[in-house]
Amino acid sequence: MIKFTDYSESRDNSLSGSFWNDETETIMGNCYKPPSKLGLEAYAEEQKVLAEVIKSSSVISGETTLNSSPLEQSAHRIESFSPQDFQHQGNFKFKHGDGSTYEGGWFDGRPEGFGTFRDAEGHTYKGVWRRGKREGVGKETWADGAVYEGEFVEDMRQGQGTYLDPSGQRYSGEFVANAFEGHGTLSFGNGSVYRGGWKKGKFEGEGIMIHPNGSRFEGQYSEGKKEGLGKIIAADGTVFVSKYKSGRRVEPWAAILPDGSEVDVDEEHSRTFSELAI
Repeated sequence: MIKFTDYSESRDNSLSGSFWNDETETIMGNCYKPPSKLGLEAYAEEQKVLAEVIKSSSVISGETTLNSSPLEQSAHRIESFSPQDFQHQGNFKFKHGDGSTYEGGWFDGRPEGFGTFRDAEGHTYKGVWRRGKREGVGKETWADGAVYEGEFVEDMRQGQGTYLDPSGQRYSGEFVANAFEGHGTLSFGNGSVYRGGWKKGKFEGEGIMIHPNGSRFEGQYSEGKKEGLGKIIAADGTVFVSKYKSGRRVEPWAAILPDGSEVDVDEEHSRTFSELAI
């Protein structure tokens, strides 16, 4: 049986206490509620009835969907918690039948303030909640080791944040609706680094790709592919300029040597230089 116990009346006639679960022998939380007009005894009886409602229903409910691919951001969402009958204000710990838990601030039947959600698969959110949704700064982790730390808006990763995937790739920058969007930097496991624009998780607009050998590509991207004029700057300072369409080079390279002289590069050498670009 779950019951309200150890309650006491404070100087302002408010009531505080603990929910006790006879089956698990654990305190589920503390609560604060303005005093009932019927007085302390009637209010305690009211809590017993409420406890039976809680016992017969799920204290936490919700659903999650997750795709932790490094470039395809999930539409991950945690539903507002229930039951709506649980209208107390304070800090509580709830456990759902599927093994998920919530511990933290609670107001008007849903998470509010700072709290931690964990599901049975190891997915965790620890941070700020507003009206039952993730809103503000928080940290989200997955069982496979992926981590997001940054801003949330309306239950989505949005604003400034950092995402680290299980392979070691790291993105730092702007997010919109769970996806890389705006300006950001992605560090690849092989040592390459992309800095520039993003849209819906793909390279977009001006961008720079820096390679471990010291060369770099500078140019335009569209839907993750090179588009328009772009150039490769080799480690020795030589600049190779060409045009791209849907990620493919459509003109031979024009080379600008370190001394400033310009030369055309024949097709055979163009194929060699194109291997610098990714």
